[in-house]
Amino acid sequence: MTLVKSAEFKVGVIAISSSKSFIARLEPYLGSILHFHEVAFPLYTREEIKEILHWRVQHGFYPGVMTEEAFEMIVDLVARNGDIRYGLYLLRRAGITAEKRASRKIEVEDVIAAGEGEEITLLAKSLSALNSDEKEALKIIYSLDEEEITTGDIYGIMKAEVGLYYERFYEIINKLERLRFIDLVFGRKGKGRTRYIVRRYDPKVVLEAIRNYG
Repeated sequence: MTLVKSAEFKVGVIAISSSKSFIARLEPYLGSILHFHEVAFPLYTREEIKEILHWRVQHGFYPGVMTEEAFEMIVDLVARNGDIRYGLYLLRRAGITAEKRASRKIEVEDVIAAGEGEEITLLAKSLSALNSDEKEALKIIYSLDEEEITTGDIYGIMKAEVGLYYERFYEIINKLERLRFIDLVFGRKGKGRTRYIVRRYDPKVVLEAIRNYG
């Protein structure tokens, strides 16, 4: 009789999700054995966005159909959040809009019409990557009436409301910048240098997105 030793295999499962609520939707015994790790992928730069969209214009439209002004507007809109899918959507919808008005050119007005109402939907996707503290910080930033907002201003509010530690606060602020909800710039206030928060979107649009999808 021949004895055959069976081979032993170790199996690992890797799950990828763009939403942090993924773990919460699993059965409890599954969630306890999965180790969550957040990986941040850098967003496209403006030049990378322009190159990708230019290739799509060359292969998706007849030469000269897309005006330079309309194309630059699309690049600017996409560069604000780094989601190239938004750019592809705008190209397609702007083309359809131009066709509907029997135009041989895609103009700025077609891009504006294509983007109406879509910015909130796009923001909703980015909001899914934020936890409750990060959404709260974003809400505070976009709720303030002041034009000049410093990181110290927001930290003071967050510390009073949720008792946030300094290190965790700056992790949140840096993540909001990485996801292009805000820009951080250095300036002078009094005798020292201060980091100012610049909002990239219309506050009403962001607050509506948080209210509906946050």
